[in-house]
Amino acid sequence: MYQRDIEAIIRAMTAREPTTRMHTHIGGGVFATVGGPDAYNYVNVRQYFRPQNEETIHPTKAGTMLTFAEWREFCALFDSIKELAPEFASAKLCEESIGHLAQRGYMECKECSPFVTDAELASYFY
Repeated sequence: MYQRDIEAIIRAMTAREPTTRMHTHIGGGVFATVGGPDAYNYVNVRQYFRPQNEETIHPTKAGTMLTFAEWREFCALFDSIKELAPEFASAKLCEESIGHLAQRGYMECKECSPFVTDAELASYFY
């Protein structure tokens, strides 16, 4: 979903143009980070967690940093997977489901809102 945005930043960084930092949620507790004024030539894909009684999320050691070439190879695998298993080509993101039409459905989804606690849900909707 954010593949095009990440690719745009990679192109700008490769051309030595200034970029903004992109830190985007890609599902569950996983985030991808690329770009920025002090960035290295990597796409950082990392699992995050939220400590109990804190509002801030923090990166874990679980994840990887992909060079730009490795990122492109990784993205090329998507096309190969779709050729081998066409059912993946028609797969929909959970955020496109009818359950996500209301804010509550989105907030209760652990893929879309992995760090929302039950207490927060109760304070929002009850």
